[in-house]
Amino acid sequence: MVDLKRELATLQEMLPSQENLRKENDLHCSLIEKLIREELHWCQKSRVRWLTKDDNCTKFFFISTLTRRWRNSIDYIKDNSGTWLNSWQSISYTLLQKLQSIYCPFSANLYPYSSDTTLSDIILPIISEEENLTLCTIPEFDEIKDTLFGMGSIKAPRPDGIPILFYKHY
Repeated sequence: MVDLKRELATLQEMLPSQENLRKENDLHCSLIEKLIREELHWCQKSRVRWLTKDDNCTKFFFISTLTRRWRNSIDYIKDNSGTWLNSWQSISYTLLQKLQSIYCPFSANLYPYSSDTTLSDIILPIISEEENLTLCTIPEFDEIKDTLFGMGSIKAPRPDGIPILFYKHY
């Protein structure tokens, strides 16, 4: 964007000609498009939905994104002995130890199953046959439409990078 602004300023200092005016118009359109894309990017990243379409508050979106990131960060954590930890290495090690103690309660010696045991022998089925059939049916068009239109239009884009508004419109 800085390059576009610099190129536009250079072009505006030149003598006006038909070619220069056309180039200036093209650069101006490209700059506006980049600004709109940047605003949309920060709007989606900040997850703010209450502002109107014409606000152009990129700085606001950027600050709200930084605030959200700061609020969601883990800077300190207390370990089992009551000591406060603040380095990333000690925090990650403590979290890893805690999660391993929760999700890996059996040591290799105390593991209650034989080597012939399969995963299907250990995990009991939670979903009934009837629920499985319901889950395997193809959804109706109205179900898909209701779900799609129930989602926020310009919230964070899907993994393909396209916001929901695109799917609602097309």
